[in-house]
Amino acid sequence: MRGAATRRFAVLGCAVGLSLFGAASAGAATTFTPNTFKDPGGATQCTPPLAAEGCSLRGAIADAQNGDTVQLGAGTYKLGAAGELVLIKKITIVGAGPGQTTIEQTAAQRVMRVEGGLTMSGVTITGGEVVGKRGPAGSVPGGVGGPGEGAYGAGIEATDPVALTDVVVSGNRAVGGDGGNGGQVTGNGTGGTGGRGGFADGAGLDGGPYVLTRVALIDNVAQPGAGGAGGFVTGIGNGGVGGIGGAGLGAGIATGQASLIATDSLIAGNTAGTGPGGSGGLAGVSGGNGGVGGVGESADGGALFSNGPVSLTNVTMTGNVAAGGTGGPGGAAFDVPGANGGTGGNGYGADGGAVALFNGASATFASVTIAGNTAGGGTAGPGGLVFSGGTGASGSQTQGEGGDIRIYNATLTLRGTIVGAGTAKAGAEDCLVGGGGKLTRPATTSRNTISASPRPRPVTCRTPRRASGRWRRTAGRPRRWRCCRGARRSTPANRPASPRMGPR
Repeated sequence: MRGAATRRFAVLGCAVGLSLFGAASAGAATTFTPNTFKDPGGATQCTPPLAAEGCSLRGAIADAQNGDTVQLGAGTYKLGAAGELVLIKKITIVGAGPGQTTIEQTAAQRVMRVEGGLTMSGVTITGGEVVGKRGPAGSVPGGVGGPGEGAYGAGIEATDPVALTDVVVSGNRAVGGDGGNGGQVTGNGTGGTGGRGGFADGAGLDGGPYVLTRVALIDNVAQPGAGGAGGFVTGIGNGGVGGIGGAGLGAGIATGQASLIATDSLIAGNTAGTGPGGSGGLAGVSGGNGGVGGVGESADGGALFSNGPVSLTNVTMTGNVAAGGTGGPGGAAFDVPGANGGTGGNGYGADGGAVALFNGASATFASVTIAGNTAGGGTAGPGGLVFSGGTGASGSQTQGEGGDIRIYNATLTLRGTIVGAGTAKAGAEDCLVGGGGKLTRPATTSRNTISASPRPRPVTCRTPRRASGRWRRTAGRPRRWRCCRGARRSTPANRPASPRMGPR
């Protein structure tokens, strides 16, 4: 995949050889050239005279000051146990081209954290993996389990501006921690509720602001944590409710309220997953019902998630997936008169196979192609068993929404843009485009309505009134799409917010 992706980019004119000298002064600024691909971990000396293999990439970044440049040669700079690269100064990193220069993380760490600003070109960023910790179990009888730790920015996590040109970000993973189990009860009472699974945001790029030019975000995965199990009871009482599964947001890039400007770029094959809801707790041996299974939350935006300003020009988004949630199983109950197995958890369908623009986002897409993405449907959790026979009721499940785009309380302006051939599992959508959003051929749409159970009433979005209103490639006034605020099974506004990305 990496080879296919890098063919889309013009390789920089000449490869930069490894220098025998680590730093070359050019006026006030300095250029550092590492002379080893290894990552010894400790500080290395990158000012002349250099020892053989004496200046590492990590050392060059540590020595660089505001305005300095780190020049990389062709080859793979492997990071390891020393962890992520931390950039606290505003610097420039220049490689020999994304097909020639690679920065690869080999430990379970992100590749790079930017706190001072970065301009980077001609590099592939890969192998980052950020794994959140499991939440603590309920600390008292019947106590609530702690939430799993969130994971974000496995490729690059930025709190200051980042400009990337001719860069590939591929094969990075953000994995949220599982929620802690609810506290058990010895004797009579109610088992504790399981903790929520940790979020996973922006496996490729997270935070920002970002300016991307000829950048490929490929095969990055945001996998949130599972909800914790509900606590069990040894005497009489109901098992605890399973924890809510974590949600994946913007596996390719998640910017929150920061800005994103992207030109001549590709976002493909990224997956925003979901953590399953936790299982309901076991009912008391002497009586009580099994706990309700935890909700399987939806993923939002397989390629891109934003609450802020977005401008895309000549960008293709394809083959991205936002997964539907899986509800947890209901807790089991013993053979006691009146005891019932717990109801299975609800599974929510995903929002936006490629793009999720939520509360406050304002986006303009010009000459953008968004096609062949998937928003998965939810899967209901099974009801809990009753040991004398029978089961509790299964949870409900909802459809995937917006095979290609999902917008909510946000504004999207399209100019010369093709949206189509996306898939929204199990059907109808509201306020969205692609897949079940009634797109019958590229760049054509009709009015979308909510029609599938369990939605309480039909709602019509403010889309073009023509039954087949085509988004034209013209220089004239663009069509403007503002999402409606109709009823749906669980609006982004009333679902829990990501601690990283803000309101969903």
